[in-house]
Amino acid sequence: MKSTLNPISFDLAIAENLEKFTGRKWLIEEIDEWVNDPNGRRVYWILGRPGIGKTALAIKYNNIHDLSAFFLFQYDNSETINPQRFVKTLAYELSISISAYQDLLEKIDLDSKKDLDGPALLNELIIIPFYQIGNLEHQVIILLDGLDEIFQRHGMENIPQEMVQTLRALYHRTESMPFRFIFSSRDSQAVQTELQLDAVKPQFIDPDSKQNRDDIREYLRKELGNITGEVIPDETLEDIGVKSEGFFIYASFFYKAVRDKIFSLDQPSFPTGLSAMYLEYFEKQFHDIQKYEQKIIPAIQVICAAREALPAQILTGIIEGEEVGMNKLRIQIDSLFSFENNAVRPFHSSIVEWISDEKKSGRYYVSLKKGHASLSEYGFNHVMSGEIHEYFLRNLAYHLLAIRDEKRLSELMVNQEFFVRSYESDYQTLQRLWVILENETSLRMEQVYALPQGNRKTSSTVSKLQTFFFGRSDQTNGSEFSNWYIIDIGNLLQRMSKLTTAYDWYHLLEKKARDEKDIDSLQISLGNQALILSARGDLDGAMKLHKEQERICRDLGNVDGLQASLGNQALILSARGDLDGAMKLHKEKERICRDLGNVDSLQISLGNQANILYVRGDLDGAMKLHKEEERICRNLGNVDSLQRSLGNQALILKARGDLDGAMKLHKEEERICRNLGNVDSLQRSLGNQALILKARGDLDGAMKLHKEKERICRDLGNVDSLQRSLGNQALILSARGDLDGAMKLHKEEERICRDLGNVDGLQASLGNQALILKARGDLDGAMKLHKEKERICRELGNVDGLQASLGNQALILSARGDLDGAMKLHKEQERICRELGNVDGLQASLGDQALILSARGDLDGAMKLHKEQERICRELGNVDGLQASLGNQALILKARGDLDGAMKLHKEKERICRELGKVESLAISLANQSLILNQQGKTLEADVMIHEAYDLASGHGYETLALQIKGLMN
Repeated sequence: MKSTLNPISFDLAIAENLEKFTGRKWLIEEIDEWVNDPNGRRVYWILGRPGIGKTALAIKYNNIHDLSAFFLFQYDNSETINPQRFVKTLAYELSISISAYQDLLEKIDLDSKKDLDGPALLNELIIIPFYQIGNLEHQVIILLDGLDEIFQRHGMENIPQEMVQTLRALYHRTESMPFRFIFSSRDSQAVQTELQLDAVKPQFIDPDSKQNRDDIREYLRKELGNITGEVIPDETLEDIGVKSEGFFIYASFFYKAVRDKIFSLDQPSFPTGLSAMYLEYFEKQFHDIQKYEQKIIPAIQVICAAREALPAQILTGIIEGEEVGMNKLRIQIDSLFSFENNAVRPFHSSIVEWISDEKKSGRYYVSLKKGHASLSEYGFNHVMSGEIHEYFLRNLAYHLLAIRDEKRLSELMVNQEFFVRSYESDYQTLQRLWVILENETSLRMEQVYALPQGNRKTSSTVSKLQTFFFGRSDQTNGSEFSNWYIIDIGNLLQRMSKLTTAYDWYHLLEKKARDEKDIDSLQISLGNQALILSARGDLDGAMKLHKEQERICRDLGNVDGLQASLGNQALILSARGDLDGAMKLHKEKERICRDLGNVDSLQISLGNQANILYVRGDLDGAMKLHKEEERICRNLGNVDSLQRSLGNQALILKARGDLDGAMKLHKEEERICRNLGNVDSLQRSLGNQALILKARGDLDGAMKLHKEKERICRDLGNVDSLQRSLGNQALILSARGDLDGAMKLHKEEERICRDLGNVDGLQASLGNQALILKARGDLDGAMKLHKEKERICRELGNVDGLQASLGNQALILSARGDLDGAMKLHKEQERICRELGNVDGLQASLGDQALILSARGDLDGAMKLHKEQERICRELGNVDGLQASLGNQALILKARGDLDGAMKLHKEKERICRELGKVESLAISLANQSLILNQQGKTLEADVMIHEAYDLASGHGYETLALQIKGLMN
């Protein structure tokens, strides 16, 4: 596991801090008491000022107890704020201490997780496995030291959000698990605010406390005694302890200065405080200021500006020092800097903070900007000459950023070898770098990577590449670039949603690959261009490219690439409404995946096939496929795909009328989403639960969930899901009779859809607005909106939306008395539904046609259609549609004079509505039954029933219906 996870090693820091560790028994006992209290708070947060000894304590405590996991955020190691390295290091630590976790971790294909960001990788490597383990016999204690370093490195303007989100996820997603944490940090508001630790009470190490000062005196007694070989007088220890102001770093540096004979225990006085200590040290060590400025400053400013331990090779190259010169330098600054593993770094971050503050360090001041400039000059020249040291691969861009050298930054970011090595080693770090560059500089990805004008179709921006590689050339055939360079740039741009520029690069690769007859690169290019075209809505263009990709994959025998292409083509066909064609491709994809044993792609195919069957009304077939999908996901431990499967199964149960079963699955889906921190899927689950509550008549509960969904969508910036939430809230307001409030939400929904170019969502919104206008009596306005909906649906080829529009237009014509016109539209609706296999839409159309026949007096014809509607609903398990059909059949029987038959059907409708929790339909059924009872002379029973109907309608917010029932009561 160690070679696979490549955890960060803290061996050097551990050795340095354990060697001379002294004291802290009192604090260790306090932490032990917290650990041994199973009902204690989740976090023990050690807070202290720089140099108080937090890291040494953390390392010592872990050494004593061998905690479940241990991690140091280090000021001189930029890798410690890399979210992926953080997660993998924690995973390694946890695997050593928890065997059940190690067993699950070993089964994970880590290579398949390399594209995940920090929070997603945390889910896959830690959250999901511990979710699968279930109950642990003991608590998991994780110690994280130096949380403030995350914010110190970048400042509050450029907080590394992915790292922060990963830490938040670790803390919040393990709340239901036996995870507890020991944190240590400086007294930083950023840590508390950004990591959302406001409810956590920190334990502050008071530098003036007796226990702290006793520990410092004990350290000095032991270490200084080892140097002198004598017992140090108490008054000397007391004097030094007071001058330390309670900071262990003072005592540690004082010991080094005495060891190196720069300070003496016999000197008249000792400096007060760390700043004075450093100043006196420099005055004694570097009394020749001219020599200090010429020989020492150039080295110190580079070491202090380095983002991690600086390789000696680079330092030597920058100061042009010989080995003898480096040895002399080391002797002079050894107390200030650590030389280990052919690299040098500051002894403590406080040295860098002091020496780079001119007010504190005075004539010994060192300019970090000059250090960044020296590193930038040396590193840039070596990169451009083809010599790329690992240090500069990770850090050169940040040094150039520190001196705001945008020209060289842009040249660096397009350098082929630098870019490919950066992308291939860690493309996510490259993404994070670009986020910072776009925030802090005038550089923009689309400009830096814009191809020459002749290679572009839309952008008019002057290309950095054009001037850097081609002079003023108007076009390139790509021969200057390697294929991997083109692919990596395209992938990075696509990942960061720069689709236009990404498309230009993939298109360049296509032409280059055709010229070079590189068939595999060609199919990669075609597939990626097709995905971009699909995202833009150009389904025809996307399909054309996928078809060529498919042919190439068949010729090459690349069956894995083939199944991916087929799946993408199937999604396009589904979007076009060609469900048969889509199903055919999904079936071929399924066969290939089964042959390859690619079960992850298999479950995706099964889920997509199930969605098609669901649309067709084949709920049993859809459920069967979702069950196989669920089984695969559980076996793989793929809980993210599992929650999607459960959500889709819940939709099937809802369509069957099993609202309790549906809600149960949605609740499991919700729980998984909350554990994973998958807020996008969470909002979808909440929305679907709200629809169930609405179907049960619980409009308040439904509105509450829709409001939470709305909040999440606004936080995420997910405006497409936001418009759906607003639309559903509007439907609730309509049901309550608040048509003005409903129309306001629908208007916002419409605006979003028009802004997004979401014409499918737009047609749905227009249809619902039309229903409101119809309810207000504005039939002309309603018809106008339905006509616009119809036009959109015909242009989209959305025949399902079209049939719904035709049905609603038919209802308006019926209301106007144009029964012939209404019947004509319903007949077209019926035809579409039969062609689509949309039997649910078909039964609704048949029911509406039956109502027209009833109005014409053709009760036999009406009953025949209602019977077909009833049969379909029973076959589908659509008990909601069934109760509506039964109620209408009852009205026909009542009109014929068959009051007993009518009452029998109303009773079945009532039973179904009570089981479903369909309050509105139940109230209607009770009102109709009361009319029959009254007609039969059973006035007392009729009175009880009509009052129950009124109470249901008024008590659940159905104000319009309540007024109608009250009219019947009167």
